Amino acid sequence: MHHDKLEIHLHDNRILVASAINVYLEKETGEWLEVELTDKNKTRQRIRLDHIASFKKV
Repeated sequence: MHHDKLEIHLHDNRILVASAINVYLEKETGEWLEVELTDKNKTRQRIRLDHIASFKKV
């Protein structure tokens, strides 16, 4: 993922701008994208891949 900055569109119509940290699989809960938001605290968040409608590199 190389910490690419992404604009992520979720199925619930939210849009996040964040840097990609990692993609991983949890056996019980599915595949996840870990991102670092572009807020002042650089908050990390996990997003299930099936919740992502689309994304693009910005």
